[in-house]
Amino acid sequence: MNKDLEGKIFDYLEKLEKGEVEVQNNKKKNLLLASKREYEEIEKTQKDYQELFSEISKEEQDYLSSEINNLTEQKEKVIAKIKEQIVSEEGVKQNVIMELRPGTGGTEAGFFTRDLYRMYTKFAESKN
Repeated sequence: MNKDLEGKIFDYLEKLEKGEVEVQNNKKKNLLLASKREYEEIEKTQKDYQELFSEISKEEQDYLSSEINNLTEQKEKVIAKIKEQIVSEEGVKQNVIMELRPGTGGTEAGFFTRDLYRMYTKFAESKN
């Protein structure tokens, strides 16, 4: 995950915790803050394991290394869950700009691009 995005997510959660950001309902707020605590617990455990790493045998290091990797995956899953919770909470709509250009293939590529354009235009109109 992008560290910059992760930082922005946690800035948002810090503001939410301090009451600087309002959410539509308390249930969502509690879910977000619970996910934040879950992430922090995983991160603390991971740091503890990393500190232990130099003090243990090679066999134990192999095991601990796999545990650290598992914790990294867990953190990524929690971040994805938080991101999804934020997006669903805010009802965020995102505008997308697409550039459609025909590739090599001559006239048929142009026809295909035109069809794509029409399809997306009709889709956008049906959403409004």
